[in-house]
Amino acid sequence: MPLDSLTLRGRRLLLCRAGRSLLLCDAIGQQTRVATSDALPWTARADAHGRVAICSGHDASEGTGRWFVQLWDLGGENTLIDQSVTEALAAHPLLVGRYLFTVEALQAQGRHTLWLTRRRLENKRR
Repeated sequence: MPLDSLTLRGRRLLLCRAGRSLLLCDAIGQQTRVATSDALPWTARADAHGRVAICSGHDASEGTGRWFVQLWDLGGENTLIDQSVTEALAAHPLLVGRYLFTVEALQAQGRHTLWLTRRRLENKRR
């Protein structure tokens, strides 16, 4: 299932999901598996920005139904940058440049409020 298009290392690629895996597909149909997770079949939305893919969805596999967000490094093999699992997801996250924007439902002083959160993603080279 095609999810998004991206350019990685100067090549135009298509980000796809096949079962539990994220794949990068090129113009001649060659596929490279870049991620595998039990949550990926439940993905409702996925976007690619640079070499980062953000996947979010509602995992109902264990009968409880929990929302997840996963950040994947598409330049590596099965490199999960970070993930979050919550009971409620106010909105799907959005990755813009080096910033991840999320709307989070937080409880403060006995009531639920929504917060717009911006997180800067660091490029850590090894």
